[in-house]
Amino acid sequence: MRGCLTVLVLALLAALLGAWVGAPIVARDAVAVALRTSGFTAKSLSIRVSANPPPLLLLGHADRVHIVAGGAAVRGLQADSLDFTLSDVDLASRTFGSVDGTLVGARIAQPAGTTFSAGKVDVAGPTDAALATLQLDAADLRAMLQSAYGDAGRTAPTAVEPVPPSELAVTVAGKREVGRLAIDGGSLVMRVGDLVLRLASPGPDLPLELRTVSVGSGGVVVGGVIDVAALLP
Repeated sequence: MRGCLTVLVLALLAALLGAWVGAPIVARDAVAVALRTSGFTAKSLSIRVSANPPPLLLLGHADRVHIVAGGAAVRGLQADSLDFTLSDVDLASRTFGSVDGTLVGARIAQPAGTTFSAGKVDVAGPTDAALATLQLDAADLRAMLQSAYGDAGRTAPTAVEPVPPSELAVTVAGKREVGRLAIDGGSLVMRVGDLVLRLASPGPDLPLELRTVSVGSGGVVVGGVIDVAALLP
């Protein structure tokens, strides 16, 4: 009788240990499948899923899901690297409470089939209305302006200089002109006299709404709201 009890106890301990060790692996694989079915792709991908205690993962709950990817793409968004942490995750329903992370080297699709770039994008907040902060450096701004001036049938600028708090000075055909940045209908625009140049406008596939813009000595910061739940359904 004592031998049977010992075997039973050992079996229970083995099952508990298996759940403790194996649950994060099973959950990680489930997250990988969910990402693939949402259309997310990456050249490299690392996923860590955690819960306290770990066996809760077998019930479909994770405290955090940490995703690190290189060469990532989903819908209208691409990035050289992605580092996101999802919190309060329901693995069964594929929902999560909040997100905190960063994209580096982001490229965002526009309705006309072009893209605009942001050297860094920070994302933080509730899943359906996270704050997105886009940091545009000199290279990002030059590319935007050259495209916008070309679309307007004008000579592309050869230089751009931030003028805080809301303007850019550009050199066009050897002449300096100053434009004021603003958000108009969810797009980043620059007004130069009577001319309105559309610099950045997220396409319909990306649930990102641009709302604010400010100019600093190092570049431009654009603030917006993104629905990450819609991005990774």
